[in-house]
Amino acid sequence: ATDARYLTNLDSIETYTDDAIFLSKLLGDDLRVYANKLKGELPPRLRAKAPIITSADFTKDASLLPDPEKYEHWQTMFVSISKNEGVNFWKAQDPSDAV
Repeated sequence: ATDARYLTNLDSIETYTDDAIFLSKLLGDDLRVYANKLKGELPPRLRAKAPIITSADFTKDASLLPDPEKYEHWQTMFVSISKNEGVNFWKAQDPSDAV
């Protein structure tokens, strides 16, 4: 029997690297969407002064990204949740509202 530890380690490193690349792109896309949403909520006079939201374009060389079909199950694991704002720690509260 041959020792397959080296080959197994290389396969594992490749898999982990692909996972990290895919998750990073997924996170970056979500952060870009969120940043653009926040920018859209700014008063019109401040939108022009807001920073430009950048993103990466992988359409020129899609071979840099792992096959998205391998990660279809990841797309269903992450769910967007919208919630009521409730009490915001950073907003000034009326002292008479204190319980």
